[in-house]
Amino acid sequence: MADEIHTHESDLKRDKAFFEALLANSGDVATVLDKNGIIAYHSPGLKEMLGVDPADAIRIHAADTVHRDDHDHVKKQIDHCIANPGIQLTEKFRLGHIDGEWVWVEAKIRNLLDDPHIRGILVLCRDITDQVRLKEQISMAERTTAFGLFRWDAKTLRTEASEASTDMLGLTAGGTNQSAREFLSLIHPDDVDLVRAIFVDVVVTKTPFVKTVRVLHKDGDYRHFSAHGFPEFDDDRNVIAVAGVIEDVTSDIQTRKSLRDSEAQYRLIAEHAHDIFARHNPEGKLTFLSPAARHVLGVNPDDMIGQDIAQFMHPDDQDHVREKIATLGTSTGSIRLTFRLAHMEGHYVWAESTVQAIYSEDTGEMTEAIAITRDISERKEHEQNLLNARERAEEANRTKSTFLANMSHELRTPLNAIIGFSEILKREMYGPLGDENYADYVGLIFDSGSHLLDLINDILDMSKIEAGKMEISLHAIDVENIAQNCLKVIEPRASAKAQSLVLDNMLVEGHDSALGDERATKQILLNLLSNAVKFTGEGGTIRIALRRLADEIELCVEDDGVGIAPEDIPRLMQPFEQVVGQSTIAEEGSGLGLALTRSFCELQGGRFTLQNIEQGGTRAVVILPISTGPAAASALRA
Repeated sequence: MADEIHTHESDLKRDKAFFEALLANSGDVATVLDKNGIIAYHSPGLKEMLGVDPADAIRIHAADTVHRDDHDHVKKQIDHCIANPGIQLTEKFRLGHIDGEWVWVEAKIRNLLDDPHIRGILVLCRDITDQVRLKEQISMAERTTAFGLFRWDAKTLRTEASEASTDMLGLTAGGTNQSAREFLSLIHPDDVDLVRAIFVDVVVTKTPFVKTVRVLHKDGDYRHFSAHGFPEFDDDRNVIAVAGVIEDVTSDIQTRKSLRDSEAQYRLIAEHAHDIFARHNPEGKLTFLSPAARHVLGVNPDDMIGQDIAQFMHPDDQDHVREKIATLGTSTGSIRLTFRLAHMEGHYVWAESTVQAIYSEDTGEMTEAIAITRDISERKEHEQNLLNARERAEEANRTKSTFLANMSHELRTPLNAIIGFSEILKREMYGPLGDENYADYVGLIFDSGSHLLDLINDILDMSKIEAGKMEISLHAIDVENIAQNCLKVIEPRASAKAQSLVLDNMLVEGHDSALGDERATKQILLNLLSNAVKFTGEGGTIRIALRRLADEIELCVEDDGVGIAPEDIPRLMQPFEQVVGQSTIAEEGSGLGLALTRSFCELQGGRFTLQNIEQGGTRAVVILPISTGPAAASALRA
């Protein structure tokens, strides 16, 4: 009996090791939430998917780990799942990778709170980032290139089309999946046999096709569509479907027809235009070159007939141009090229060329290509000058920020000496100064030096932030203590204007701590309180309100001063901006206080907003993440 128990325990241990190894190597992540939505377990696959150790990502609400745009929806679905035992949901959302990127995942969420082996909400996630990106890329390609996708199933004979394809035909969303009868009813009667032959040919020959057919638009007209189809195979190389792209080429065909019908007008325009008009045979040889070539390139157009224009291009451009031109043999669209052409005087001319292929309506083969080429040398020179100017400006800005960030000691040291020695003289620590005017002068030196040091400190802090050298140390901080200390610092200035300072603390002592940098948070409050004192009149009230949100700490500074026009708020968030027209009310400053406040908030993982109070005054709101213990602080520092 003892042997049987020992064998059973060994089997259980092997089973546990087997399933842990299976989870670690499956690529998917299994997560268990408790009845409150708090993460209780992550499978080892989390390390591979997000680069995060599973032990460092527990005891936090699952909704707080997703992208902020997904937060509310995910939280709502988790609550819905918790309230409905046995329910299973499928959701897609983004999770943050340790390197700062966002990973798209598809999650199957199931309520297993009643399962005695799990007793939680089971969430199985798999990485679908590549799928999402591919779908976005295809959608973007459809929108930017004006083509649509289709797929014909050889077994069901049904045709599926993308939204872009149905939009081209003016169909509703329900027209994306059609039977063979429905599909053929849209084809021009004269092209129905051709379409049937196309699909039969693909199944038999197993080769791609490029054809142009006429399809009925919702407005009642038939439009020309170029279809590029490719066979799909099963494991036995049998064709199971035909997929491809369609492009509305009605305007192209109408253009080519108009060109053929207006050959005389075309030549008249070509001979008098400043752009170069050229015609090429399918081998790329010139069959016509307009007189503008004489002005642009200094060549006799007649001498160029029979030549390949690519041989006159800059050697660095020839391969690229030949590759692009080669695509004309498989496409009915046009291409645009930028390259350099040799001038007869020995220099190169920048040119931009639009090349349009002309196809035979009978055979579908390309008969010639028409190119319109323009001299863009002047534009290229302007672009290069602008690029050089921007690079110089960016380099100068980087140099400035780095220089100022490294000048902290050199600027602050002499000012500290001026302030320190003037304070000694002001207090007459080594005896009276003599004439009473000296005391006034020393006071002016001390006040001016202190003011100048404040300005320089603001400029240096902003420069450090811009140069990426500002260091922030995140840990649990007591915001109430910081607020009280800041009020003590600002109290003399407020008293001089008979202003009232009020601290409204709604935090739970010992429990509600913010995750932030104490020095940066103190600087934030001092900046906001200093602004409030500046822009609040005699006898006004300045209030600091502290309260806890769901998973954040809010620090709010309100005053009943002159307020800020709503349209000025975005501008005041930028460095060196000040309130226009308030110079008689406010003291002089660097115009960096609000910009520094916002930067310090963002460096701590928080956010900052500024609001105008309709009744008069300003409300500045600082949001910092709440501290949830050493594990959370470590994760945010990373």
